[in-house]
Amino acid sequence: MGFDPITIGTALVVGGAGMSAISQLSAGSAAKGWGEYNAAVSREEARQIMEATEYEAGKMAREGERIKGAQRTAFAKGGVSIEGTPGAVIEDTAREINLDIAAIRHKGRTAASKMESQAYIDEIKGKQAETASYWGAGSTLLSGAGSAMTAKWGPRGFYRYTK
Repeated sequence: MGFDPITIGTALVVGGAGMSAISQLSAGSAAKGWGEYNAAVSREEARQIMEATEYEAGKMAREGERIKGAQRTAFAKGGVSIEGTPGAVIEDTAREINLDIAAIRHKGRTAASKMESQAYIDEIKGKQAETASYWGAGSTLLSGAGSAMTAKWGPRGFYRYTK
């Protein structure tokens, strides 16, 4: 019933292993939470990119209509019929505007897709960190138990107390 350094040392090893395991689990949980947060931020950014893309595409379409209207007005003021070359000019303008709109949408979809991919990666990283924390905590507990047993009974087990 006195001071037993082996028992105290064993208790400290077990306590330290327990605290380390809890710390690993906490870190894994936090990493998963941050992964989910980052994924949500990336998805929101993707949504905003698509919203801005549609705004820009609409703006380009309105500008295109304004340009075609100005062309029609210029031809009409000059007394030129829309048939033939003037009509081809307006059609060419419409094709160019449609290509610009398609390019704006493609650029927006590409950027939004990158953000969606980043969201998926963030979620995976969070889940992997959480899983790794379970394995790390388990490993810490097993190592702590082994160290505690070695501290209590020595490398040769109970044998050292019987001799």
